[in-house]
Amino acid sequence: LSLSLSPSLAKVIPLPKAKDLSDPNDFRPISLLSILTKPLERHIHRHLTQFIEDRNLFHSFQSGFRQRHSCHTALIRVCDTWLAAINQAQLTGAVFLDLKKAFDLVDHTILLQKLTIYLQNPSAVSLLKSFLHNRTQSVFLNGNYSTEGVVKCGVPQGSVLGPLLFNIFINDLPLHITNSKVVCDLFADDNSIHSCGTDVESIQCCLQESLNDVSKWCHQNRMVIHPGKTKSMVVAARQKHQLKPLMLKLTLGTDIVEQVREHRVLGVTLDEELKWQSHIDNVCKQLARNLFLLGQLKPYVSTDCRKMFFKAHILAHINYASTVWSSASEVHIKKLNSLHRRAAKLMLPDRSLSTSAKLKALEILPLREQFVYNTAVLMFKVHMGLAPQYVCDLLNRAPARYGSNKYVLPRTRVDLYKTSFAFSGSSVWNSLPPKIKMYKSVRGFKVNLRKFLFNK
Repeated sequence: LSLSLSPSLAKVIPLPKAKDLSDPNDFRPISLLSILTKPLERHIHRHLTQFIEDRNLFHSFQSGFRQRHSCHTALIRVCDTWLAAINQAQLTGAVFLDLKKAFDLVDHTILLQKLTIYLQNPSAVSLLKSFLHNRTQSVFLNGNYSTEGVVKCGVPQGSVLGPLLFNIFINDLPLHITNSKVVCDLFADDNSIHSCGTDVESIQCCLQESLNDVSKWCHQNRMVIHPGKTKSMVVAARQKHQLKPLMLKLTLGTDIVEQVREHRVLGVTLDEELKWQSHIDNVCKQLARNLFLLGQLKPYVSTDCRKMFFKAHILAHINYASTVWSSASEVHIKKLNSLHRRAAKLMLPDRSLSTSAKLKALEILPLREQFVYNTAVLMFKVHMGLAPQYVCDLLNRAPARYGSNKYVLPRTRVDLYKTSFAFSGSSVWNSLPPKIKMYKSVRGFKVNLRKFLFNK
């Protein structure tokens, strides 16, 4: 009872991040805090967020824990930037940074100094100081509590204010990167830097200089970069990779940054040629496991329950960031489509109906139409100003002097650039009937778009 009522005492639940449970470093500490603090935290969060957003104080490419921003939009921005470089016959060198225990290492003194700069209101800073200081925690494991310990640094993972405070803490990292050719993208503690150019040597020089800047920032802010989990990659067209090895020789202090051919970023596996085969294979493996479970459930639950399982455990994996990778070649999509059709057979095991008829009876779009639906919904948000500015900037709206609401397709030098959101999103939007694009609400647009795609 005391743990649930004390506003300054956190009940810490260690959740495993990996299958190996023997290493204490592979656990994420989630703090269960008193519910009495939640209303006040939400009030402070709402007004502090509004204050910062109204004054555009967040970095342009900070996507974590922000309204209208998501992993999806962050991935679109990064991948479209890389595809644009490929379209201009350039290479892109990227470094995926891994900050060790970032939320737990936030120094309270440094955070309060930054809050003083942002807010310039001693009373507001004092209020946030009282939230951070004099906190205690007790770890709950196997039914037992540890002795209470004083929290000397970090923001509580599980609190309402924690993510916002971390965003403020890390927001100035891109400002410390002095090289103008290097761009930094932020999503909470999942950060990356990348640079485009015509040769690997110049890219390596820029990235190494920026890595040194990042290391200096970490030292000043008492953050730690994990050298073993920080990776680099060179993104280029297939022909450039075949012509010669594109190697980056980057270091973090005395440690060499490993170069990889693919890397998982925000739940999506990016590869050096942006072909998406590895990511689609991973999605197919997840779908196959969940389809087995659906098959086991089939004799015991109704069709409606099977459909709920499909939406939660199959369609959710298909939809996640699909705008980024759904333009992959038909060879890669074919296996995914097969699993999607198999799901329809498990949900509605009526042998007299074809798979297409089953999908229509279940009110589920075929796979390709589902991808079109996802892209069109995001385009509608862009059109209505409901998407991040960095996504809107990727698109070029046609002149409105004739009442047109179409978008100009970017010029393509290579076919791979047609997989970008700048091209595919504009193409999908231009193909929609005007009566669908006239809706002003997201809900109305979605309902009528589904009707159009079902009757197409």
